[in-house]
Amino acid sequence: YALSKAKLGEDALEAITALMEVATAYQDAGDVARAVPLYEQAATLAVKKFGPTHHQALAGRARLAGAYKADGN
Repeated sequence: YALSKAKLGEDALEAITALMEVATAYQDAGDVARAVPLYEQAATLAVKKFGPTHHQALAGRARLAGAYKADGN
């Protein structure tokens, strides 16, 4: 994610996708507490950059919801 962010900017589609993939890796490893803030950041960036109905924004919020559910929230 850091490389994508540095080269393309924080709100580039590729950077947001990379951020969500890092979050997914944490969640898959059982570290939901580290995944949730990354999903929150990715979803916020995607909504801000592309709007609330863009596929990346929807995916980010869906993954965030799944992480909240996995965390018992």
